[in-house]
Amino acid sequence: MSITIIVSALLAGGFGFFKYKAVKSQDIIPKVGIVNEKLILCGEKPNCVCSFNTDEEHKIDAIQTNRSISEVISKLEKELSLKIITKNENYVHFTFTSSIMGYVDDIEVYQSSGALQVRSISRVGYSDMGANRKRIELIRSLLDN
Repeated sequence: MSITIIVSALLAGGFGFFKYKAVKSQDIIPKVGIVNEKLILCGEKPNCVCSFNTDEEHKIDAIQTNRSISEVISKLEKELSLKIITKNENYVHFTFTSSIMGYVDDIEVYQSSGALQVRSISRVGYSDMGANRKRIELIRSLLDN
């Protein structure tokens, strides 16, 4: 067998595995919501950030804004490809689906104490290579405008 065929087979198998994980992520029901006036904290995996976490790996600052949840929803729907799953007067749960592989991440925004508390978590995998932190920082910059 030639090395080209072996490498091609390995690449196809790897792509297939990651695509399978992406499809599975669409069926996972995540633990989201507000418990004791806080968003659920991140676990041990480095694929999550939350403004209620205190450890450096998962902590991210809340977003300071005067915008209402309705204004936040309107702005984020217009600027990003987020799908609303749940919303009420002070909370919204979005999902984000990556364009290439189809991985689903969950983004939560909770208006509390004059700020937007935030959480973004990947449904599958261990590391997200900083994608959730970058997404929250993008949201922060969009809400500053």
